[in-house]
Amino acid sequence: MISRYTPSIDDVIRIEMIEAPREHEVDEGIYEWRFKEDKHLMDIITLEKELMKLAPQKCERILDRLYNFRKVYLNMTTGEISS
Repeated sequence: MISRYTPSIDDVIRIEMIEAPREHEVDEGIYEWRFKEDKHLMDIITLEKELMKLAPQKCERILDRLYNFRKVYLNMTTGEISS
């Protein structure tokens, strides 16, 4: 039997690339970070720092997915990354 798990909104961080960075520098790119009711806009450097604190082993994979799919969802309970 296949289990259908629907994560709670309190467990998921949503990151969306609004504007792609031209270079890997401060003030390049615009990303929207949503977690629960909080919403923050950040550049590529700030996003990378937040991801390194949160999931250092998955940081590069998350950034690669953002370039390809523009939206990434991080399930904090299971550690799953989806697009």
